[in-house]
Amino acid sequence: MRNVSVLFAIFILTFCINYSVFGQDKKTPKEYGSFKEHLFTGGGIGLNIGTITMIEVSPMLGYRFNDHLAAGLGFTYQYYRDNRYKPALSTDIFGGRVFARAYPIEKAFLHVEYEVLSLKTDVFDYLNMYPNTTRFTFTSLFAGGGYREAISEKSYAYIMLLYNFNDSMNSPYGNPFVLRMGVELGF
Repeated sequence: MRNVSVLFAIFILTFCINYSVFGQDKKTPKEYGSFKEHLFTGGGIGLNIGTITMIEVSPMLGYRFNDHLAAGLGFTYQYYRDNRYKPALSTDIFGGRVFARAYPIEKAFLHVEYEVLSLKTDVFDYLNMYPNTTRFTFTSLFAGGGYREAISEKSYAYIMLLYNFNDSMNSPYGNPFVLRMGVELGF
């Protein structure tokens, strides 16, 4: 746990240093264009087929404050089926997230995210913490970084590796490290 705290402190320190350096930018918001030109949308899809099947759709909407800082909201829906059990366990997972990204260089970014998911108790409540409910909420705090490649003037394909600081038995993620890929489409 101490290593996680040190990594998180380094991430926050790096984010603050980058933010203060980019804060010296002389551009005004009008130089970046209209409100609509600051917006971006996109998201990701995921597919895992096998003993455990997971199908995911995660759209997002974000706002670029400048060339170095963006934030936004997203929605997540996942279909989950585990064939290791008889009968197989299946459920729908859904929820939302807020995120912020800092772009210290054009193609790389730092990402922090807070996610809240609704999970089915009989599938994910391994510790029997929610015995009187059919669903419960699970929160995750992610931090990490990624790489993006331009696919047009304002649109990018990205890949990022995130660490889940709330990894536990009830987490729908099987690992504290989460790999995500998607697109970011500017207006």
